[in-house]
Amino acid sequence: MTGPVATPVRTILIVDDHPMMRRGLRELLSHEPDLQVTGEAVEAQEALCLIESLPPDLVLVDISLRQSNGLDLIKRVRAKYPEIRMLVISMHDEAIYADRALYAGALGYISKQETPEKLLEAVRLVLRGEIYLSPEMTAQRLMGGCYSRRSRSSRTANSRCSRPSVSDARLERSPISCT
Repeated sequence: MTGPVATPVRTILIVDDHPMMRRGLRELLSHEPDLQVTGEAVEAQEALCLIESLPPDLVLVDISLRQSNGLDLIKRVRAKYPEIRMLVISMHDEAIYADRALYAGALGYISKQETPEKLLEAVRLVLRGEIYLSPEMTAQRLMGGCYSRRSRSSRTANSRCSRPSVSDARLERSPISCT
């Protein structure tokens, strides 16, 4: 007779320039047996170095960082490590930044105002390769944001919502300097 199958532990890198936010996220995630924070970064370059040395399963990334921005980091990670999943956690307006985050290569966007339970739900969905957006943002996208009203049943994307390529050769050639 075999015992219960162990759930694999999924690794997470937190990228946020606020120490209190990083600590709070680490504390929340530390109580989950299937999730492990393996690193924290304040800046994009620091995050890239940590990813280079120990690639995580998921990167939680803020939009606003001190010397850079999270969207550029997402593009660079997507270009070099397409298997790494990314979830944006930000205070910025989801209506403005969620699409930008998804276009850059993230699989989700969650507001820092959400509950811890919603964050854990978002983390697990993104780790499964699913997209996480708030119910309001999902409805907005489905009702007219990214699908033509005339062909809603066939879900034909209109031109303003086509996903640009993030495999920009310039990003792929960008060296990572970890000194």
